[in-house]
Amino acid sequence: MSAALDVTDPEPPPAGHPLRTAPNVPITPHVGAFTESMRQRIYRLASAQAHRYFSGVPLVDQIRRWHRARYGPP
Repeated sequence: MSAALDVTDPEPPPAGHPLRTAPNVPITPHVGAFTESMRQRIYRLASAQAHRYFSGVPLVDQIRRWHRARYGPP
């Protein structure tokens, strides 16, 4: 039996935690879904947002002040 973990609690697992030495449990630093196709999508989205910003067009999913007040800084 094996598992792959992208998130642990606490993160990272403390020194000496059994997960750190388990041969059948790879642990990734929040990049488990960061495939080549996902990376290309992120680049396209970031490029489109930059174009919108410099063109004076409202951003898609822009963080508003009320978001920060409710959820804290991004």
